[in-house]
Amino acid sequence: MSNAALDSARDTTKQIITLSTAMLGLTITFSKTFAPEGASVSLPCTLLVAWVLFGLTILSGVWTLMAITGSLNDIRGTTECPDANASNIRIPALFMVGFFIFAIGFTIATGFQRFS
Repeated sequence: MSNAALDSARDTTKQIITLSTAMLGLTITFSKTFAPEGASVSLPCTLLVAWVLFGLTILSGVWTLMAITGSLNDIRGTTECPDANASNIRIPALFMVGFFIFAIGFTIATGFQRFS
């Protein structure tokens, strides 16, 4: 693997962290829209689960970035390229993508639940 693979993995991770942070901020900002009419605080369970999943996505993304940095640090002074598919990078990246997909799914389910 080349450093291009790690650069791509790092960029993808940053994009998913950015999207998760934006979705978290957006849904929190407009959370009153998702509350049932007449309710003062009650939010749909699906929205709360989505928030937790977006938070886990962000944490997994930071973990992935730290793993990439650690892999790059381990090869200092050598000519070998780190493997972007190494388990220390792949495992947190899989968690990140999985959490993100489920978070988006729960956010969409909240929209369907509220506006259908």
